[in-house]
Amino acid sequence: MGLTNAPPIFQRIMYNLIANGREQYCLVYLDDIIIFSKNFEDHLKHLDEILNVLNNHRFQLNPIKCSKIKNKIDYLGHSIDEYGITPLHDNIKAIRELQLPDYPTLKQANEFIGGIGFYRKFIRNFSKIAGSIHHVTNLTKNKKHKFIWGDEQRQAVQQLKMIITGPELVLEFPDPDLPFTLSTDASRLGLGAVLKQMTRDGKLKIIYYLSRVLSKSESRYSTTELEALAMIWAVVKLRSYLLGKDFTVETDHCPLCQFHKKKSRNGRLGRWSIDILFEYNITEIKYKKGKCHCDADLLSRYPLHTDGNSLKSISLTRKQEEGYLFPHADELDDVVRGTTKIKLPWIPKSMINQVMFLYHDHHTAAHLGSNKTSHKLINKYYWPNMQVTINDYIKACGKCTRYNYIRTKRPGKMNIIPTPDEVTGLVGMDYWGPTNYPTARGNRYVITLTDYLSKFAFARAVKTNSAQEAADFFLDVCYHYGAPSKLITDQGSHFVAELTRTIIESCNTTHILATPYHPTSNAQTERFNATFAPALSKLTSDQTLDWDEFLQPVIYAYNTSRHTTTSLTPFQIMFTRENQLIMDPKQVKISLMKPNEYCEKAKQSRVLILNHVKLNIKHQHQLAKTRYDKNRPDPKYVKGDLVLVRVINRTSKFQEKFEGPYRVINQIGPATFIVKIENPDSDENTNYTKQVTTADMKHIFSFEVV
Repeated sequence: MGLTNAPPIFQRIMYNLIANGREQYCLVYLDDIIIFSKNFEDHLKHLDEILNVLNNHRFQLNPIKCSKIKNKIDYLGHSIDEYGITPLHDNIKAIRELQLPDYPTLKQANEFIGGIGFYRKFIRNFSKIAGSIHHVTNLTKNKKHKFIWGDEQRQAVQQLKMIITGPELVLEFPDPDLPFTLSTDASRLGLGAVLKQMTRDGKLKIIYYLSRVLSKSESRYSTTELEALAMIWAVVKLRSYLLGKDFTVETDHCPLCQFHKKKSRNGRLGRWSIDILFEYNITEIKYKKGKCHCDADLLSRYPLHTDGNSLKSISLTRKQEEGYLFPHADELDDVVRGTTKIKLPWIPKSMINQVMFLYHDHHTAAHLGSNKTSHKLINKYYWPNMQVTINDYIKACGKCTRYNYIRTKRPGKMNIIPTPDEVTGLVGMDYWGPTNYPTARGNRYVITLTDYLSKFAFARAVKTNSAQEAADFFLDVCYHYGAPSKLITDQGSHFVAELTRTIIESCNTTHILATPYHPTSNAQTERFNATFAPALSKLTSDQTLDWDEFLQPVIYAYNTSRHTTTSLTPFQIMFTRENQLIMDPKQVKISLMKPNEYCEKAKQSRVLILNHVKLNIKHQHQLAKTRYDKNRPDPKYVKGDLVLVRVINRTSKFQEKFEGPYRVINQIGPATFIVKIENPDSDENTNYTKQVTTADMKHIFSFEVV
């Protein structure tokens, strides 16, 4: 038989060794391990990791019992696929073929109801159908002689077998990004609950059914206590779904609508509210009329499948006064908050804009956010969908959109620049400066050029950031190391000038212009500028008038130092050999290879070095992209959208942070768009376009009272 606590100890060992920290893709139940992934590539990685863990701890697997790369699996009595969970076919077949005697024993009856009860979460009206069986099997040891099996129980068995073997029963997977709705109900016969979600396309999906009969003591509870018990019981049973999530509770018992908010409550209800509901995020308890609450209602008089109807109900009552009625007036009366009844003015649609203006746009309201505005309004007025209206109004507020900072992750995944195949295949050029004072030679700027593959850097101190200086520097690099295939620069006037463009084109180099005021478009060069500048400042004198004397030593130090991304020095990648540093001891190297042999070996070494570098760069890019893209949405801008664009170089703290409107006319990258000024009242600048990224854009929303 083994020790009583052997299974939990084994379970704990298996979890700690295998699944601990890997819950996002691995679950363990005793010796059953399930590995699941979103795509094939991730699945191979996860599978390899788990197999390595098993091998390291000397676990042995039975190949016959292993299933790999499956879209559908059988696990712990259930069949699981992308659409949801269904009962295991073999178990259903065994239930169907089970033949109970006309007069079974109490043990046989309990075995049947226990086996089929394992799938009660799939069966509509389970408690109602199985009620007669529970009635005769729920006996104590001293009352076993009272067991009587009759026609009512036989009919229940046949009905349960017919349902469980009938049309496919499916419970769908929950979407963690969508809110839950929990419908609960109670009757003198039992408790019922349905956990459901409304999908983005308006389809209602069922996550879980719950029902149970009342105990003898529970059957003596008052109506309010029974309805509260149904809510408490369902919330606790569904803890793994609801804890830490916002959800709404639906009930057909109006006095419970403030159950989760009232502070002063004694007795059983007070204990339930404080001890249990306190840790859950119940956004609202909605009153739903009994005739529209049939899903949980029938589950309590024994669990029913939800009918999908959702009634907008308000937990308010209002004395109906002639001449003061609106479309929803028959559902309203006094609003109960705490222990005080407050009569709130009902605001018609025609006045909502005026009220919102006073509490948001007026100078005494100061255009504050949704939470603060809602707090001012919620206890003074009422209209349907009040919080939604407040949120939409403020989202569409023109001044808030133009003056507020963007404090959330901006949409748009990282766009990785393809790794070039050879050195000088892709380079970036930029100006750094100006410094506060010119050096003794009159230099105030540094022009830099970096190679994207080797990370090798070139730099020159110059007096101005002119197009002539840029063209001369670019030609000088080309004369020594050859013309690059592609060149990335910003859209500064010195790089888009006719002289610069002519020189670049004459070298057969493709000129790529980065998005204005978006440094990540030329990230390699910007990163190098941020590296050499601090190193240069550490070597210069206090007056910093001699920094140009130390520029080339700093560039030399950078090019001969190991780069984190490539794991080699830029010099080694560029020239396929290590550099003899100035401070290194002199070494005498004698080579007995012939020139042809040396050249062939150098070619082979270069191929190995470049392949190694490219793999390292791609790996580092993927790590950076994974970190950047985490929890970052895709851009939701489409052609024709009206947007605002961030103001660059604001001249005053009181100036708008965003300007516009602009209209999106094209998307040229994953997070880069071309926008055009939208000014229908003027003929000026109507053809002005600019290139922007999602980090500098905001949607323009419109507001309309629904």
